[in-house]
Amino acid sequence: MKYWEEKEIPWAIITEKDFSKTVFLNIQWLYPAQSEELDQSALQNYFNLFVHAFAKNPDELITEVAQGLNVSYDLEPGEALYWLRNLLARHYFLFDLRLHYRKVTASMLTLNGHDEDAGEVKHVSG
Repeated sequence: MKYWEEKEIPWAIITEKDFSKTVFLNIQWLYPAQSEELDQSALQNYFNLFVHAFAKNPDELITEVAQGLNVSYDLEPGEALYWLRNLLARHYFLFDLRLHYRKVTASMLTLNGHDEDAGEVKHVSG
C-alpha cells in the first residue's frame, strides 16, 4: 500500500463481491483464456469467420452462432465456442459484461479496432 501511495498511483483492492454475479461469472469464464498461447493465424481466421457469421445472424445468440459454425465447418463440439471465448478475452469483440455471455446476441457485440500488422487490439472507448 505504502509503495503505491509514495508513487502517487491510485489503487484499490477489488474482490468478486465488488461485482455483480453476472460480471464475475463472465470474467471467470474469460480470464483463463487470456493467457493461452494460440496460433495467431488461426485466431485471425476464426475472427474473420465470426465477423461474417455475426453479420449474417445478428439476432442469434453468440453461442448459437458458434454451434452453427461447428456444424457448418464440421468442427469438434465446442471448438467454435473455444475460439470465440479467446476472441472475447482478447477484446476482438466487446460486450456488456453485465449480460451473461450466453444471453448476448451477435448484434450486441462491438467490433473492436484491430491492427493486424501489429498483432494487437487497439482498445476503443464507447
